[in-house]
Amino acid sequence: MAATTTASLRVGDLVWGKLGRYPPWPGKIVNPPKDLKKPRGRKCFFIKFFGTEDHAWIKVDQLKSYHLHKEEMIKFTKGKRFQQAVDAVEEFIKSKVSALTSSEEKNKHISSEDKRHNSSTDISEHNTRKRGRPPKEDSLPEPSTVKRWDANPIAAYKWKPGSCSAIIQKLKTTAEEEAESTSIQAADSTATNGNIIPTDKRIGFLGLGLMGSGIVANLLKMGHIVTVWNRTGEKCDPFLHEGAGLGRTPAEVVSTCDITLSCISDPKAAKDVSTFNVS
Repeated sequence: MAATTTASLRVGDLVWGKLGRYPPWPGKIVNPPKDLKKPRGRKCFFIKFFGTEDHAWIKVDQLKSYHLHKEEMIKFTKGKRFQQAVDAVEEFIKSKVSALTSSEEKNKHISSEDKRHNSSTDISEHNTRKRGRPPKEDSLPEPSTVKRWDANPIAAYKWKPGSCSAIIQKLKTTAEEEAESTSIQAADSTATNGNIIPTDKRIGFLGLGLMGSGIVANLLKMGHIVTVWNRTGEKCDPFLHEGAGLGRTPAEVVSTCDITLSCISDPKAAKDVSTFNVS
């Protein structure tokens, strides 16, 4: 991906983030948890990816503006999960536009009320002013900022107004459809075509987000014996169909496997899993 300058990015921006060999994925720059340190010597931002529960530090040169490169990314990247992620971004944009439009209309109404009030006050003061006394200069109220939004790229997108509850339901439905999917990501070509002999060790894997799913898919395609666990149990189903074992708890996975790997979304979740504070 082409380099993006740090000065052009800030918290709240929508971006395309590329993580390793995975295709660019839509996300949003967010503030990292207070107890999560930024990697040393790297210019990067903490990204929350849409359509998944994943967060990651992404280098600046692996980030692109969502709006400027949307058509390019949609053209070259396909798939159900990718489309669901793009739909989630568009719903997020619509909610922002709806909220801002409502706020601008409210400000416009307040400004109109202020103008009417000031006009009435000016007439009253004019009638009560003594003859020969110079009129007092009144400062005009601040103009409305209704046109400010025109400069924002989001204004170019067409949208239909909807309630917050509808947006939340849409995101929930997207997550449920993803959980019900019976397909898993294809294994990396290096893994399937390379001369790699599967280990005889039992491998346990905790966490089946965007990154974890890809890793487990590769392990299974290469013939490894894998036992999986995830907070949302439905995400394990596609891997069970491919031959993976199911661990009911992290403790069960650790106790029955020779090697245990984890790919958890944030420090708190990692702590809960490492202390078996999850079911």
